[in-house]
Amino acid sequence: MTRSTPGAGPVPGGEPEGEPMELVVRCRASPTAQDARTHRVTIHPDWSVTTPHDLDAERVGMALGGYCSCVELVDMTIPALRSVIDVLTNPVTAEVEPTKAGGWTVRRTHACCRSREFAGIVQAARHLRSATHLVKAVRARRRRPLDEAQFEEVLAGFERIRGSFQQAPRHRAEALVREPGGLDDLWVCGIAPDQVERLAAVAVGVREPLPVAYFLALVYRSVDPEWLGEAVARCPDPDIATWLAWQDAPHDRAPAAQWGGWLALGVPRRALLALLDVAVPVQRAYALATALAAPAPVLARELGTWALAGCTPTLGHFLVLRDHGITAATPSTRALDLLCAEVDALLAGRPAAVARTDLAVLLEVLGTRHAVHAVIRRGVRQAGHLRDVQAVDRCLRAAG
Repeated sequence: MTRSTPGAGPVPGGEPEGEPMELVVRCRASPTAQDARTHRVTIHPDWSVTTPHDLDAERVGMALGGYCSCVELVDMTIPALRSVIDVLTNPVTAEVEPTKAGGWTVRRTHACCRSREFAGIVQAARHLRSATHLVKAVRARRRRPLDEAQFEEVLAGFERIRGSFQQAPRHRAEALVREPGGLDDLWVCGIAPDQVERLAAVAVGVREPLPVAYFLALVYRSVDPEWLGEAVARCPDPDIATWLAWQDAPHDRAPAAQWGGWLALGVPRRALLALLDVAVPVQRAYALATALAAPAPVLARELGTWALAGCTPTLGHFLVLRDHGITAATPSTRALDLLCAEVDALLAGRPAAVARTDLAVLLEVLGTRHAVHAVIRRGVRQAGHLRDVQAVDRCLRAAG
């Protein structure tokens, strides 16, 4: 039996005083041999290897044209595994980046992933830790051949002894992650259990387990944790926290109080984004609710509906609508775009334009674009001019 000479570097499993590991490997006398005998090898804590071969004699034989796969095992495969053991035994942030199509790619690609797009960060990270990718990464780094099948065999032997490299150590943080196996997914993405605990605490007020996507967003996106905590505190929900965390620079778009305030009033997410786009403050919903003696969530959702059509109604607009019995307007963006273009053409060369929100309210009250054209020709420029119901009836009859 021969024990190889160790070099510098980490030890199996990262344990300086670790026990020797005994693996069963296939031993081939030809690179193309289909049949192979098996025998045991021992990998010591210093990464030296004991085999049943006289390795020096086998190397001489290989120089004369012979072959022994265990020479490659000792000289190539085990040093290759040693070079990546820290990546496998510790959470390492995956070098991935998003694509325009919504997927994820590996930054330092090899033949196995050069033209490949992954559905998510977890899938990309698992590929980075796969034997296929690790072998190609080692080959590229060392510029030396490496037997992929032998590397997989040794890697599998390691995992049988120490446990899967794809699994996180058992930890109380499992209770903080919604999906079964979610802590393992986060581990391969470089997020350790103690970090999971810290990230979960950012979602102020959330008492339920959080999705894997929430934790990934905090690590792989540019969201400000302090901003996120303030926004979530106003509407503590794990799915809302995740949605907020995945927004593009939300702290630049509006203060946390605005995001969280609208969400607390039950505004749908798409409508919330529209409200932020047209800069309607959440305080307007409460002011309108007081003035109209209506629940604030009802007014908030109405404002959201109007915002989706690019409109920002004030109390005066709502009073006109209420005067005409309209309590649930449904403005059409397409119809309103067309009406705005028609009115611009109608008023070409005249200084008095009509605001988009006023046109939207006129359309809601009068019912047709033709009727709106008629009142515009009669000098109406604001929806407030329609507070006189009898005057509206006269306009409608005139529009005939």
